[in-house]
Amino acid sequence: MFFSLKAGLLFDKHGDLEILQSKKALNLLIKKKQKLGHSSPDIALLRADLEQEIDGIKNRLKRWIELDVEDEKHKRVGKTFSGIEIVHFCINKDAQEEWEKLGFGEKNRIGLTIFWTKIIPIILKVRDLIGVDFLYLFAADTTEDRILINHYRTFMNLNESENIFAALPIYDMGCTLLCQKIEKLESTMKDFFNNFNATLEDDLK
Repeated sequence: MFFSLKAGLLFDKHGDLEILQSKKALNLLIKKKQKLGHSSPDIALLRADLEQEIDGIKNRLKRWIELDVEDEKHKRVGKTFSGIEIVHFCINKDAQEEWEKLGFGEKNRIGLTIFWTKIIPIILKVRDLIGVDFLYLFAADTTEDRILINHYRTFMNLNESENIFAALPIYDMGCTLLCQKIEKLESTMKDFFNNFNATLEDDLK
């Protein structure tokens, strides 16, 4: 079996959400201002405060729009997360046949064993050296039952996310982004070692 790792970057699209929320706040402030009269100095002060808030939001929205128009090299996002991508994760079929002869159970297939005993320890060392948030990969699964994706989710704790995204290379078009926080993978790795070959042990009882 072989694998390769590559430094990468994930992101959260909440930058778009911030603009939407700012527009909603702007509309509420404008409506609030329109309902005020001019009957007292206190009302005048309140109107002045509202106008200041309105101008502040307008200026931020204008700046964000200008940044999007002027900057063609960058994509504005809410947050970014450092990550490590598993670029290749492949098994030699001949080696797989030899592994299966050893009689290990479903949870201890050769790919899973390499993942938890070799790949994750490397990831943890890198995290300790430079700080990395996520491990991720692009799952090439075209089956209706999502066999590969379910395998990654069940045995490797890699999942789809509704708010984590990645730039998708042409090579990975049609693939599904799966990711997980490294701290969660560390705890799952401990469970793997504590229950190694649990299926075989159960059969022997």
